[in-house]
Amino acid sequence: MPPPVNQRAELQRLLQRGDFLNAKHLAGDMLRRNPRDGEAWLGVARCAIGMNRMRVAEEALERAERMITGDHRIGMAWAIVDHYLARSDKAIDRLRVLIARKAPNALDATIFLADILHRTGKRAEMKALVEQGGMWLTDVRGR
Repeated sequence: MPPPVNQRAELQRLLQRGDFLNAKHLAGDMLRRNPRDGEAWLGVARCAIGMNRMRVAEEALERAERMITGDHRIGMAWAIVDHYLARSDKAIDRLRVLIARKAPNALDATIFLADILHRTGKRAEMKALVEQGGMWLTDVRGR
């Protein structure tokens, strides 16, 4: 049985606030009630990312992915983990998929892609991304 909607909303609120410790506890409570709750596993992954526990995030993302297929939030979380664990090419591929699908987080994915391309010295790809244009160029985070 899925947890009450208010728990999911509270989990999102805690994550957005950066309160990873309380979000982790809430996600744990949700998983004790239903170990197959993909949203709770995604919450665990996002907490782990926020706490720089990338191996924990990997495990939680694998579980979340089995229960929630094709979710753009999972794709972004994987890109963060991959880049942090020096799998930047894999992160780049994941971000390009989000951008191509025009996912709700495509703007964030494009900004993160630009950052990775810059940090990894992929000048030609970065130049192509800039020449392609898009909203990310006018976003304050893209400057």
